[in-house]
Amino acid sequence: MVEFIISFPLVLITVLAIVQLSLLAQTKLFVEYAAFNAARTAIVQPDNPDAIKEAATLSMTPISPRLDGLAGLSVASGVFDTVAGLFGDAGTVLLRYAYARQFTDAMMVTNPAQSGDDITMHIDYLALLTIPLINKIIGTKGSGILTILSNYTSADSGWVNTIASIIGTEYFYPLSAEATLTAEALNQSSPSDPSQCTYSYVDNRGIKHSYTSDEVYRSGTYKNGRAQYHTDKDKTGISRIVRQECP
Repeated sequence: MVEFIISFPLVLITVLAIVQLSLLAQTKLFVEYAAFNAARTAIVQPDNPDAIKEAATLSMTPISPRLDGLAGLSVASGVFDTVAGLFGDAGTVLLRYAYARQFTDAMMVTNPAQSGDDITMHIDYLALLTIPLINKIIGTKGSGILTILSNYTSADSGWVNTIASIIGTEYFYPLSAEATLTAEALNQSSPSDPSQCTYSYVDNRGIKHSYTSDEVYRSGTYKNGRAQYHTDKDKTGISRIVRQECP
């Protein structure tokens, strides 16, 4: 009995720690996936931060808890239950999306227009710690109250401090990841007669799409002197960086 009393707390803490760290490792994989998707979106739509943030948010939705699971939102539990009741399984997805939207941040570290062909995205995510005791040991106390945190970044030390300064009972663990992808480079500097050139884009299925000079617009110039072209001359719909090939 004495041996059991002495060893049980240590065994319990060890098991809880393994469970919580396993959940964090799983969440970390999703954060890395979100960074990759954000970078892909940034290559296609570098001037659309909303689309980049949405790509990261959607990537984190499956792993995120329901927003109504936060203790600080218990006063609004009736509203959330109504939403979940109206939309069924979709309501659960919406509540997970709401959490991911609130606690995911995407920041462009490098931009092709400034650094050549590479684009790097940095993703920050606040993982909710749900395992008792361990959450208090490794987590940062924050707030379960829905708070607008749209301007925090990993470079801002006030990000976690802002969470911690708000009265709340939840504990969070900040996770971050970066992904770097290479935009399609152009073969040469902007020619004097772009109409003599062809423009193409290869999608993720390997299918090549060709465009004329009238179907693209030049959005800027890389620092190495090469022009950057996009599809959709009127900047509506999906914008893709295309490859320029000139005679």
